[in-house]
Amino acid sequence: MGSGPISPGSDNHVETEKNIDPETSVVALSNNSNGPSALEEPGKKDQRNPQNWKPWTKRLVFLALMSSSILADGGMTWGATLVVPQAIEWKTSVTHSATSLNYGILLQGFGGIIAVPLIDAYGRFPTWLWPQVITLFVVVGCIYAESWSVFTALRSLQGLFGTVPQVIGLPIIHDMYAPRDWPRYINTWGTTFLVGPFLFPAIAGYVFAGTGSWRDAFKVLAGFYGLSTILILLFGRETFYNKSTGTQQTNRVKALFGIGNTELPKGRTLISSTVNIIKLIFTPSILLVGISTMVNFTWPIGITTTIDAFVRAPPYLFDNVQDASIRFAGVIGALLGFVFGYFFNEWIYNGSQGKRKAHWRSEYRLHGVWFPIGSMVCGLLTYGLTLNYGKSWVGLAFGWVMVNIGMVGSTVAITAFALEKYPDQSAVVSAIINMWRTCGGFSVGYFQPSWISKDGVAAVFATQAAVVAIRCLSASNTRASGHNRWSKIRHDKGANDKVKSREHGGADPSLNSKLAIAIANAKRGQLSKSSIESAIAKGQGKSLSGAPLENVTVEAMLPHGVAAIIEYQTESKAKVLQDVRALINRKGGSVTPTAYMFEKKGKIWFQQEVEGGGPGLDVDDVLEEAIEAGATDVISEDGQVVVETEPADVMAVSERLQDRLKAQVERVEIIMEAKQDAMVELDKAQSAELEGLIEMMEDEPSLQNVYVNANM
Repeated sequence: MGSGPISPGSDNHVETEKNIDPETSVVALSNNSNGPSALEEPGKKDQRNPQNWKPWTKRLVFLALMSSSILADGGMTWGATLVVPQAIEWKTSVTHSATSLNYGILLQGFGGIIAVPLIDAYGRFPTWLWPQVITLFVVVGCIYAESWSVFTALRSLQGLFGTVPQVIGLPIIHDMYAPRDWPRYINTWGTTFLVGPFLFPAIAGYVFAGTGSWRDAFKVLAGFYGLSTILILLFGRETFYNKSTGTQQTNRVKALFGIGNTELPKGRTLISSTVNIIKLIFTPSILLVGISTMVNFTWPIGITTTIDAFVRAPPYLFDNVQDASIRFAGVIGALLGFVFGYFFNEWIYNGSQGKRKAHWRSEYRLHGVWFPIGSMVCGLLTYGLTLNYGKSWVGLAFGWVMVNIGMVGSTVAITAFALEKYPDQSAVVSAIINMWRTCGGFSVGYFQPSWISKDGVAAVFATQAAVVAIRCLSASNTRASGHNRWSKIRHDKGANDKVKSREHGGADPSLNSKLAIAIANAKRGQLSKSSIESAIAKGQGKSLSGAPLENVTVEAMLPHGVAAIIEYQTESKAKVLQDVRALINRKGGSVTPTAYMFEKKGKIWFQQEVEGGGPGLDVDDVLEEAIEAGATDVISEDGQVVVETEPADVMAVSERLQDRLKAQVERVEIIMEAKQDAMVELDKAQSAELEGLIEMMEDEPSLQNVYVNANM
């Protein structure tokens, strides 16, 4: 049960221009055009980089990926319409026969978790191909199983090995496509395993209706796996590309066996990747998302795995074709839920005339759960009451449509939030969400039938609806508080995300806030007269010698997952770019978009004491006046009051507050500040390594600022 797709807006904010002045050259991965990065030599593209492969090469790799992805969930639920003939053959109850799916569904989650360290250590291609080959032989074994126990054991192995495409798809897409293209391909890829669990049981039912043998239906499934395996062998390639060294495994034989795919020490990588997964599983935000996903997915999977028993019994008495056909209600609901999630996430990101985009928070994605959860509650009630009173099958179908709108719509929102919150951990987060989802799908097949026998379908489905509603409402306060900037004053916030800042600005202080800031700070004794003259010259786009200057911004991922924005103002753009690229690559980093992890803001620091030697200011003293003056937040940093504003408003707010509060402003800056949910923690050794790298950057005289998202 793979993670859902992402809406177009979920990665649109990777674009860098929203935080950069128009005249600035932004240097990042080629995310705003089809041309090479500004750091690449014109006309030259490294064809070893999967992003530079020929379009048809990438399309064929993606086709092979799609063929295996739709089989992950679709192949696992293939037998949902075959449990009755299997129960008859093995002389067991239909309810017991249906549990043959449960262990496979559970092991899908753990199979995805196990795959992540293998992907990190051995690469994408072998971790994708060999589990597919194993799954093919397991499905062939299912055809000839002579008992329920053997069949169930084989289906469990199918779930364990067959789930890999649900995890490996994200790394492959990230490797082959530029960030601007990620949403489109993730959505397309994700749709396959949202529709598969409902489409494939219908196909299996039709095959059984035509042949009269459930084994023939599994022969068809084995044929699908065989075709997919052939596509992977023909078109699959290793997509991992080492940006630091410019190397990529092009030898297909070696790539098949994971030789030289990642150039990483295998044992150490497997251990570190496993430890990282364990840490992320118990990260509060991921843990809450996982539990919500488990609750959200349990009841729809309960319908998928048990509806066969209901519709074949009185008063419905469905035959094989009717049983298969009602599965299309699940397909329709899944597609409608996907469409809702897709367009809602587009609207939530681009709506409000761009205001949300300017102050984007990943938590906004979670607003996308409200309508789907309401749909799921109504669907569960409709489905349960229809069964309870023996009403028309139309009620069952309509209820199932509403339930699946809820499941898929909320999954799109939750997955988009989680992947956006942890952009450099996409495969791990996807695997963790998958694990929680399958835990719910596994458990419901065991307790729901006995629960229904004891309390009746009306009570069971009404309780399920109540659980979904309560779970959603209980999370609302947390989500709402994350959206209200004034709901909580944040105290003692560290300033580690801004390592170094030097003032620079434009030509006219009345029109250029950066120059006004530099002059204002100088008047407070922070800059000399020569520094003011230098700032004015830079604001005019010139050095003191009169040579033209150009603003350049480099976005990069530094070692240990640290995102950085590095700003220069230089006469020699080409040399600076060449030098910084070489330095970052040499230290194991890469030039890639990171602006979406930061937000641009104005900050005003007040002196501890007010005029006349009175007591120092605190947040409460400033809050009301700051709101009226147009500030966006008031915080405390190391006991000092700091007012945050829109970048363009910082000088106006500073002047108003000085006048109203009779307080002295210590300094005013416009900065790029890392978002709190993007911060990374470094130990002493890692901090020392990062500080050493920044010191090397400071050797370049044209360096203006280095911003990072690390707590050191």
